[in-house]
Amino acid sequence: MSIHEFSGGRGGQFPNAPLVLGGTGALYGTFQTEVVYQWGGVFALSPPQAPATAWTFSRLYSFSGATDGESPTAGLTIGPNGTLYGTTIFGGPGCGSDGCMGTVFSLTPPAEPGGTWKKMTLYSFKGGANDGALPSSPGANLAVASDGSLYGVTPNGGGTGCGNGCGVLFHLTPPAGGDAPWTETILHIFGASTDGQNPQFAPAIDSNGVVYGVATGAGTACGTTCGAVYQYIP
Repeated sequence: MSIHEFSGGRGGQFPNAPLVLGGTGALYGTFQTEVVYQWGGVFALSPPQAPATAWTFSRLYSFSGATDGESPTAGLTIGPNGTLYGTTIFGGPGCGSDGCMGTVFSLTPPAEPGGTWKKMTLYSFKGGANDGALPSSPGANLAVASDGSLYGVTPNGGGTGCGNGCGVLFHLTPPAGGDAPWTETILHIFGASTDGQNPQFAPAIDSNGVVYGVATGAGTACGTTCGAVYQYIP
């Protein structure tokens, strides 16, 4: 049974990432483009309340391109207090010499029902040898640690191997206060034949802060095609 059908124009078109379930039963997701705004957005579907039978669609945010970010492809992650975290493939302020390489963003729910969600760009990827780039994988949503920091991967960046780089594992730490950008630490640059390339999916974090994930590409068993499961110990 279909509970919502996208029709283009303003709610959007081409959703291509997993949904995330909120505490109230609402579903949250991303779509890549809009006919009107072009650069994609974030939506919510709220379950029906009796006697209604239809789910309620809400467009929480529409990206405006360039410095605001463009085309969210990955799914969302819900953090403390219902804040949504996600990435865009392109755009972002302070882009590097290679162009706009994508962003990490947050959407904070309004204090009162029906209010406006607050969007912030937490980080802009620079690409090149020392940063990630183009977080384009639908399954590469962010992971929220117990301290509120974020872990994630990009399938590109971190050098010139694999075409646009073989990808990175990154960590973002929130500022002490205010709306300042978050601090990024590159935990690992992929590319060696023994540790995999082009990570495509969200990492998992255990109770000790150890990070686990998978990377496609290289592996010792069959040269450059079999992939690897990796572990990162802080």
